[in-house]
Amino acid sequence: MIDLRVVDDRLDSPAAAPLVRALELEYQERYGEPDADPDHLTAGDLAPPDGAFVVAWLGAEAIGCGGLRRYDTGVGELKRMYVAVPYRGRGVSRVVLQVLEARAWVCGYRRLVLESGVRQPEAIGLYRSAGYAPIEPYGFYRASPLSRCYAKTLVAADGAGPDLSSGRTAPGGSSDPGTPSQR
Repeated sequence: MIDLRVVDDRLDSPAAAPLVRALELEYQERYGEPDADPDHLTAGDLAPPDGAFVVAWLGAEAIGCGGLRRYDTGVGELKRMYVAVPYRGRGVSRVVLQVLEARAWVCGYRRLVLESGVRQPEAIGLYRSAGYAPIEPYGFYRASPLSRCYAKTLVAADGAGPDLSSGRTAPGGSSDPGTPSQR
């Protein structure tokens, strides 16, 4: 995608809002109910200095997005990853993911975690192919049989970053008890 560019934005911007709405509709379609939005994410949660939100553009059209927030000390969490249906399969999500990983490094995160669902095989495929490994379920969806959680240790491009591999444990030793959901 020659004209693809990924720029910093806000979750509540005019460009991002339709993408986030489309993501919510897709969750409803795939899981049969609206996402519970247990985090009640705000634009501030996905903004510097502890987070980021980016929008992918192809020419003048916003076609994808993704966010990053602080989860725990040294740990960031990926949120609201989405690419519009007509642009899937073209590498847009991989570029958004790479940009978010770079933003995470700047924020001081050396580990990223995320939650996805079994009815999102494309997302799971992306994360697995990008080096994310399964971890114990955490947070709101920890008791859901439809939820899958992943983590990745980040290292600097020159390989100088620390190795904070955690195996298959829940992220950051958080005490978040979570609340069960169908997903």
